[in-house]
Amino acid sequence: MEANVSPDAVPEVNLSEFATLIGLEQIASGRYSVLLAANLLGGALSGVQKPAKIVHEIELLEKMNWVSSSNRSRTVTHRLRASGISTTCRTG
Repeated sequence: MEANVSPDAVPEVNLSEFATLIGLEQIASGRYSVLLAANLLGGALSGVQKPAKIVHEIELLEKMNWVSSSNRSRTVTHRLRASGISTTCRTG
């Protein structure tokens, strides 16, 4: 079944403002797609999704990724030092 929606009936929305409003811009600035923001907006408008819950989940995943990459970095640095390789950057 095809919906007949007039372009005048579709509200104008600024996805950037919406992303800021739901916290997506704060936790993943420059690392989310317009498609994700549009889907979150559509889900919110239809009442099917709660963007705040999804953004919270992304925030938790971002923190987990930061912790794991931070641990990886320390492990690599430790292994390099144990091998006698300097990890200090010197210039000039």
